Amino acid sequence: MKKISFLVCMLIFAVNSFAISIIEGNKYIIEKKEIVISFKECKNNMINIKAYKKNTKIKESSFYINLDESQSQVLKNQDKYKVGRYLIREEKNGYSLWNGDVKLYESSFELVNSGIKEYKDCLNKERFYGIGEASDKVVLNGMEFQLRNNAEYGNQARLYIPFYFTNKGDSFYYNINTGDIINFSDKKEAKVENITNNEILDYYYWNTKSPQESVDEFYKLSNSYSLLPKWSFGYIQSKYGYENQNEVIDLINKFEAKKIPISAVVLDLQWFYTMGDLDWDKNKWKAPKELKTFLNSKDVKLITISEPFYTVNSKNYKEYEDNGIFAKDINGNTVTWSDWWCFGADYGAILNPIAPNAKKIAGKKYQQMSEMGIDGFWTDLGEPENTPESAYFSNFTEQEFHNYYNKEWSKLIYESMNEKYPDKRLFILSRSGFTGSAAYGVSIWSGDSTSSFEGLRKQVAMGINSGLTGFSYWGCDVGGFESGKQKPNEELFVRWMQFGTFIPIFRAHGAMSPREPWIYSGKSEDIITKYIKKRYEFLDYIYSSAFETYLQGTPIMRPMFYSYSNDENLIENETQYMFGDYIMVVPITAKNKKSIKIYFPEECYDINNFEKIEKGEKEVKVSLEDIPVYFIKGAIIPTEKDGNKILTIIPGKDSSFTIYLDDGISNNYKSGNYNKIEIKTSKNGIIINSMVEEKRVIRVLKDGVEFKNSIWKDDGKFMTYELNITKGENKIDY
Repeated sequence: MKKISFLVCMLIFAVNSFAISIIEGNKYIIEKKEIVISFKECKNNMINIKAYKKNTKIKESSFYINLDESQSQVLKNQDKYKVGRYLIREEKNGYSLWNGDVKLYESSFELVNSGIKEYKDCLNKERFYGIGEASDKVVLNGMEFQLRNNAEYGNQARLYIPFYFTNKGDSFYYNINTGDIINFSDKKEAKVENITNNEILDYYYWNTKSPQESVDEFYKLSNSYSLLPKWSFGYIQSKYGYENQNEVIDLINKFEAKKIPISAVVLDLQWFYTMGDLDWDKNKWKAPKELKTFLNSKDVKLITISEPFYTVNSKNYKEYEDNGIFAKDINGNTVTWSDWWCFGADYGAILNPIAPNAKKIAGKKYQQMSEMGIDGFWTDLGEPENTPESAYFSNFTEQEFHNYYNKEWSKLIYESMNEKYPDKRLFILSRSGFTGSAAYGVSIWSGDSTSSFEGLRKQVAMGINSGLTGFSYWGCDVGGFESGKQKPNEELFVRWMQFGTFIPIFRAHGAMSPREPWIYSGKSEDIITKYIKKRYEFLDYIYSSAFETYLQGTPIMRPMFYSYSNDENLIENETQYMFGDYIMVVPITAKNKKSIKIYFPEECYDINNFEKIEKGEKEVKVSLEDIPVYFIKGAIIPTEKDGNKILTIIPGKDSSFTIYLDDGISNNYKSGNYNKIEIKTSKNGIIINSMVEEKRVIRVLKDGVEFKNSIWKDDGKFMTYELNITKGENKIDY
């Protein structure tokens, strides 16, 4: 018999079915009557699955994730085939995937119209999570999503990331096409329908032991690692909008007079004259250089808005048209139309960020904006909003390119800035994006929300979902965007500002009404001021948590099940979350609340009075002054107050935390140019390994610790010690 080393074929016959199983080196293929399913192992122990109509020519897309293949050979194992660490078994209309003797899921396929439908059964009544900033629920069971980015005024922006995972470790990433559908069954089952209008359904699968591992692997798969400048984690003030230079100067002076810290101010549409100018309206902003000098003297950064649209009367329209960097129709003519952003102009057009000259021409505009003294870019309307179907972006229709638009726009800005200012760390505030956008210095926000308690409630899940799907640096319009040109409700504004203190990006913003901390005087202003100051107290903790996003793919804002995956009480929890490793936050999202039920996953301590709360569900009294925020047992929290650096230790279990230190503004961190202070605690004491020298007050909660070392001073609930940290190991015994 002739030996064929590279191809082994086996015919499988079953009642009413016909299939051929083929091994081609590192690839396993099931050929059915109408559909072909291929499997290959890729790096990181992932498996790539493609299902497509027979005789379809597979075309790789530059917008898809395409992992390197493993060279491990496919092996036959009884009625299954071993592909990497997994076993595949051919089923009547598809396949099942196994890990040893454990069946993980089963998929079947059918042709629908011009595309393919997959029915997936994850078998174990699992909960589904992910899909991006698309839902105001964390658990996705019972929900259907059509994956086309859009913005709903007065509700939210919907930013779809085709990654979902389960509490049992099943993890899927789909190379989707705009408009594909994912439909999750209710909680009685664990089934998913995936429908594409494309000829190929292309996805990756990996199985993990915990949600944390699933998310970590997704950050790696999507290259969603980045680190924003440190100033962006402070308090950012915005509204629609500040009208002129004097108003901004008065604003910053008022912050200073009231002793309220601020890191950046944002200018909306009022900074330019015509949509697409990307330049100052000199009638309102008469001396931008003087404004920048003033802001620099106050250590306040400047962020300005830009959109992908250019009206015919804008400064840049002719240059863009002449260089062919607007979207075209099928005949090669610029697609123009009139929309609200024309503001009286006859028509406008949209930038094509992947046009050959786009980076050279449009990228230079952002370089010039930086030269004007602008520190961060706010990219709005980049879904892109209301763009005609007739538009082509190079060779892609609007439908084909839609979900990728904002990512390519961010990439254009990032690469242009990096070419001219390679040492400057970028900050982009964006309303949309796609898989991997975060790598370009992107922070997203949840869109034009309604200023209501229901609007506030939705933010919790959207922030959690964003962090799970590659966007650790999430924020929202604190106070709510749409409030009918009136100030937000006073209680609502206080609650939203309290929530904003403990989210990754803290930025107040609203439409045609104020959002400054003092819009309500007296008690409300005092509470808000206290919380903004608290934000800065925790800035080292927040920035170090951001470093973990860059290094490990760990989101700052995490669902409770991420940290406590074995606690069944938390698999559906979406009213509280972890902020970094050691802070648990419970926002108040309803009016006139006097008490709230909270589930404590372990012993926790109130961050204000350090009252201890035992594990389990508790009814907790609340007041307007504070929202429930807790340190968990074992917490290590670096803070700074009034110039004093403090390290707070909550004993109870062995723990560790790393403080990351760098200049906060350059890209030197990418080459490892940063310092670390590594802290480890045990029942016997603290070990600090440091790359720098600094003075820090160590304070340890007395609870459960017997202090024998005479260096410790009694300070009420704490024992304290002022330590001059030296380079190398610093050991402090209790």
